[in-house]
Amino acid sequence: MRPRYIPLAILAPLAIPAQATDFLHHPVLETDLFISGGLYDDVDNTMLGGGLGITGHIGPFYVHGSAEGLDESDGTAEALKGKFAVGALGRWDAQQTVILELGGRYLDSSWQGDWEGERTDIAVELGFRGQSHHIQTDLRAVMLYPTDDDANVQAGGRIDILTLNEDGRYGFLISGEYLTDEQNVRVGLRRRF
Repeated sequence: MRPRYIPLAILAPLAIPAQATDFLHHPVLETDLFISGGLYDDVDNTMLGGGLGITGHIGPFYVHGSAEGLDESDGTAEALKGKFAVGALGRWDAQQTVILELGGRYLDSSWQGDWEGERTDIAVELGFRGQSHHIQTDLRAVMLYPTDDDANVQAGGRIDILTLNEDGRYGFLISGEYLTDEQNVRVGLRRRF
């Protein structure tokens, strides 16, 4: 009987630093300013708002945090969202990078109906990043595991598209995420240092 094991070839890319050949691909700090919209189960109308995000890179690792406020278009619902995560980047080939991220998400919502309360999830994201000189695209699978036994596990995915200016210090960001109970879109600006 052959022994069961996890092939090291699957894990090897995460051990290789994702160091790029120029500044465009390897920032130390990134800040985001965005507007956002979302659809949530039990909420009749689209939620609209905005927020801030910050990401710090240390070699192949990074730390990310964001905060976002949302209001329903008719004013009957509002929500505050937060995210904190740590991740690792590993070079797959010249244009692709493996992304593994582990963190937490927080949602504090209030509504005149049933959609009210707090939700905290453990978030796991795994995907690939494709990049050229001025365009960076992330494709990630997302799993949210709630800390509350009464809440449902959410599964889905996210795509992030970033276009950069000539020196790579400023970018335009479009992000879309589809999960079991919510769908979100963000459009904003990214500053890279």
